[in-house]
Amino acid sequence: MSVESNQGHGLASVQQVIWLDQILNPDLPCYNTGSRWEIAGELDVARFEAAIQHAVTANDALRLVLDEAAGVAVQRVLPRVDVRVHHVDFSGHPDAEARAHAHVRQLAGTPFPLYGALLWDDHLVRLGPARTWWVHRTHHLIADGASV
Repeated sequence: MSVESNQGHGLASVQQVIWLDQILNPDLPCYNTGSRWEIAGELDVARFEAAIQHAVTANDALRLVLDEAAGVAVQRVLPRVDVRVHHVDFSGHPDAEARAHAHVRQLAGTPFPLYGALLWDDHLVRLGPARTWWVHRTHHLIADGASV
């Protein structure tokens, strides 16, 4: 099915399959993809967020949102997205690493809302003064394991 209008474009056939399965199983996070990188040393958060903003500005997929029109999903690329990196600080806890792992598991198990929201997010998880994890999550509708 091809849907094109000034409101958006229809999904590609491979996206349609994922979208249909996700709407049939909205509480399952089976289409979450992502990665975690450890950043050792001091992190300049402002520069990090500026780099993410640059990547978002340069990549349509990171500005893509889905809307529903006539019972089907349409995708549109937002002209601009102001990046919001979520920050969590476990550095003051003796079990910081265990808390960080639990937080990442919770993120992995949380499905993305399908309509009207970005299909990715970024989190900085601080474990200590010179140890941070960058957690990047995407919905499989906009990225696969190779593109992440």
